[in-house]
Amino acid sequence: GKIDGDYHFDSRKTTLIWSLPVIDQSNSDGSIEFSVRGKAGDFFPIQVDFNSETPFCDIKITGVRSVVNRAPVSYSNETNLIVDKYEYV
Repeated sequence: GKIDGDYHFDSRKTTLIWSLPVIDQSNSDGSIEFSVRGKAGDFFPIQVDFNSETPFCDIKITGVRSVVNRAPVSYSNETNLIVDKYEYV
C-alpha cells in the first residue's frame, strides 16, 4: 500500500495508528492505502484524535484585570483545541 505520514501497528491492541504530523494549508489532506483480510465492519468505528493551536472560532483574551482593584495584570496565554471523542462509524 501507500501512505502519507507515518504509521505504527500495535499488535497487542490490534490497532493501526496513522499519524499526520502537520495539517495546514499546504498539507490539507492525506491518504492511507493497505490490504488485509477481514470484513469491512471489523474496521469500524474509526477513532480520530487531533489537536490544534488554532480554535474553530477566533476568541482572544484582550486583557486581565485584578478582582481587587480592577488594575491590569500581566498574564500569559496558550490556546489548544483537543478533542475528547471523535469517531467515524
